[in-house]
Amino acid sequence: MLISHILLRNFGKFENFACDFTPGLNLIKGPNEAGKSTLASAITAALFLDPIKGRKELASMTRWGNGELPALEAVFDIEGKSYHLLKDFKAGRIELENSDAGIKNEAPDFVEEWLAEQMGMPSEEVFKATACIAQGGINEIECSFEAIKDKLEALVTGGKEERAASEVLAKINKRIAEITGESDGPGELVRLGKASIEIDYNIDKLAREITNLRAKRADLIQVEMTYRNVCEDLAAKKQELEQSLEASKLEDSFAEARREQHEIEQKIGEAQESLKQIKVLRDRQATLKNIDHKDIQVVNGIESSLGYLQPKRRELEADTAEAKEEYDSYKIGQAYIACAIIGALGSAVMGLSYFVGVLGFLESISGYGIFASVAILVFGLAIAVSRNQHRKYLGERAAKLETKFSALEMELQTQSTTLNGLLAKYSADSIDDLKRSIWQFDDLEKEIARERQIYESNLGGQPFQELENRKEELEDILARTTKLKKELAHYIVDDGELNRQRQVISQFEDRIKDLERERIVLREQIESAEGGAELLVGYVERREQLGERIDSLKRNIATLELT
Repeated sequence: MLISHILLRNFGKFENFACDFTPGLNLIKGPNEAGKSTLASAITAALFLDPIKGRKELASMTRWGNGELPALEAVFDIEGKSYHLLKDFKAGRIELENSDAGIKNEAPDFVEEWLAEQMGMPSEEVFKATACIAQGGINEIECSFEAIKDKLEALVTGGKEERAASEVLAKINKRIAEITGESDGPGELVRLGKASIEIDYNIDKLAREITNLRAKRADLIQVEMTYRNVCEDLAAKKQELEQSLEASKLEDSFAEARREQHEIEQKIGEAQESLKQIKVLRDRQATLKNIDHKDIQVVNGIESSLGYLQPKRRELEADTAEAKEEYDSYKIGQAYIACAIIGALGSAVMGLSYFVGVLGFLESISGYGIFASVAILVFGLAIAVSRNQHRKYLGERAAKLETKFSALEMELQTQSTTLNGLLAKYSADSIDDLKRSIWQFDDLEKEIARERQIYESNLGGQPFQELENRKEELEDILARTTKLKKELAHYIVDDGELNRQRQVISQFEDRIKDLERERIVLREQIESAEGGAELLVGYVERREQLGERIDSLKRNIATLELT
């Protein structure tokens, strides 16, 4: 059973104190009145003191200035399992718990029996006689081994016949084997011996390091000087490379600025030329008649109308004259009228002869005469009526053509009046003159639009003033770059020299890394050597403590063998 942790509350001088222990030897060092004996008493109380019955015994261990009884907590490691023990003397409460194993018990008798079984010690007296010697108690142990043996035997077997002495002896022999190493694994004496040998080695090593401290300091000074010089050289090399790169970039930036300046100057020149051309075209356009678009539409309509009406007028004029001439020349015909008269007279004569008997000599042919006269009459009348109707038609046709001709004349007069008004408005002699003005104005407008497009294309979507500003900026940039080029003229190198400078810088950086590592190692060695004196004292104290522990184990073996 190992105690891995103990917590003290209101115990002795401690208000809240926790302490962890590790397997092996745990050394607690401190001046007088630091609380070492208090910690030993707390361990004993945690193992053996009853929370109820031991209140009076712990009254002297109550923390100064506080009337509350203490509380103790301990953690035991047994075969890889952790057990938690709580003893609250104020509440008179005890509790043993192992959550992994499902153990939780608050019965004082059970906890006391469990602790005795795990420790192999039935009482506090045996524990103090074998495992714990209080400060100054070593002087109270009788010098006779027989007396110690008798006392231990009395404590172990006195009054408890149920505990066989053989079990106690087996545990004592087991403990002796653990110390000497006769059981499995190295014993405590062997482990302490190895630790003592290791401490002796560290003491010798520290002594050598302290001896070499002066040489290490000289080496560190030399390394620091070399490191500083190399850093300065590296900074100079880097500055030289940066200036060479800057000089190389200046050439590129100068060429780029010069190219951009040339492009902008070309754009500005072409844009200004376009503006001049636009002004010339505007001046030429100002000398022309600015004809309203509505008037242009009217002129185009009149021209189209005249182009149709004038040929139509000539055609209609010819048709009208022809119709008048045809009307005037077309007659009914005297022959047809005379024929009708003759037919009428013949019909009358023949009728009288046929019906009355007048002109008897015609009586025989009067029937045929009537028929012939009627035929002549009908023929003459038909022809005369037909020709009369045709002449009437010719008269109406001539009148209609005359009306159309008059209307056309009026339309032509109206169109001519409107056209003459427009010609007078724009001081044009003819439609062709007016059209020439329109065409010239439109051509100039197209040329202006084309020049405007060229102007905007040259500007590239930027205002003209921005190009002017950018031109001034580039002039300043070129001036500054030219000045810097003169200052860095001796830093201008080719690509081969730049690569050589980079290689040199890389070598310097590698050298600095090596010096940094060497400097760190030397500093650590010097710090180790400088702290070696204090560490050496600690190792010496540790060796003395190990010697005391070895002697203590040997005395324990002698005591156990006597038991």
